Amino acid sequence: MAITTSQYNTSHLAIVNTDIFTCGSVGYDTSLSGTSRSYTKTGNTSDGFAKIGQAICLHGSRLYVIENDQIKIFSEGSGSHIGIIATSDQSTTNGVFRSIACGHGRIVAGQLISNGSANIVYVFDYLGGNEIKLPKSNGGGNRYGVEVSIGCGRIVVSDVDNNQAYVHDLQGREIKRLTPHDTLPSNALYGNAAVGSGRIVVGAGTVTFPYATDGAVYVYDLHGTFLFKLSSPSGGGEGFGREVSVGDGRIVVGAPEYSGTYTDDGKVYVYDLNGNPLFNLDPPNADSTGQLFGVSLAVGCGKIMIGAQTYGSGDAGRAFVYNLDGDLLRTFTGNSGDFLGASLAISNTQSGTMYAIASPKTASTTASVGWYFMDDLNQVHYLDQLNDR
Repeated sequence: MAITTSQYNTSHLAIVNTDIFTCGSVGYDTSLSGTSRSYTKTGNTSDGFAKIGQAICLHGSRLYVIENDQIKIFSEGSGSHIGIIATSDQSTTNGVFRSIACGHGRIVAGQLISNGSANIVYVFDYLGGNEIKLPKSNGGGNRYGVEVSIGCGRIVVSDVDNNQAYVHDLQGREIKRLTPHDTLPSNALYGNAAVGSGRIVVGAGTVTFPYATDGAVYVYDLHGTFLFKLSSPSGGGEGFGREVSVGDGRIVVGAPEYSGTYTDDGKVYVYDLNGNPLFNLDPPNADSTGQLFGVSLAVGCGKIMIGAQTYGSGDAGRAFVYNLDGDLLRTFTGNSGDFLGASLAISNTQSGTMYAIASPKTASTTASVGWYFMDDLNQVHYLDQLNDR
């Protein structure tokens, strides 16, 4: 179903001009604390967390944001809202989007179906047309499509309830169904998937808090042939593999419940494409327990982005940007209660690198979401988005 347009006031977007390409379905320390504005709207919180801005992706400087049963699109340059993507069968499925990824001229989005049917993953073009549905073939479970990824001519869909991941071509044809190469670590769920740099990476951590498991990561080529396994370097209990990302010749693995200076500081491990360890990253200037550094990741455009959504006082959250050698380049800081860094995206534009960082608050009846967009000249570009008229 193609996008529909609507009139919007502007209240909480930052945009850098010009659409080139998407790098990741994401030193000195430049804090942006206090510059965020808020967009607040009643959200569907029936499963305990707000869905507004829970997942975002970028194509060039065009931003896609899931908001309950819709995908909202904001244009490059002006930052204006240009439309909404909705599914052709929304009135009968009553689905809620949970995940999104951009690449190859396509938008891939996973939807939780509330009418008792199996979840569905949808594929659209960048304007919401040419819809393809990737329904789960074996039914059951409510976390099919909770994570999706697209890259290298492949669409990868998680199915953590059944410990598998589906690999499709860009036309939606199933190529292979991936399953664990060996016995999973205790309490681990296989299926958090990413694709890039000629690799499919599947994490076996946990998908709900607490994340503390031994964890493992399985790496495949684009045909689904198993290559190697990465095990938790610390010996377990850190949520290793809860989040994975791959691109620019790096495999990045989050371990958000690693306990270093404080309990649940979090840690991120970076490997080359053959599984050789390159370096580890710890949360900079951690000052309390429960930072969850590594709970979200993005890699591309020569950068590694790491989210720590409960970092700081009052769960303000932070997002950190590193180069591919692990040098810290930027820090984005939220305000109390923002949970900044819950979802990340990164893209290149003619003006520089654009970063999108969501902060979906988890209040009982409302959710707030914001983005930081910044180019490589440290220029922040803001436009504001409020509710529908």
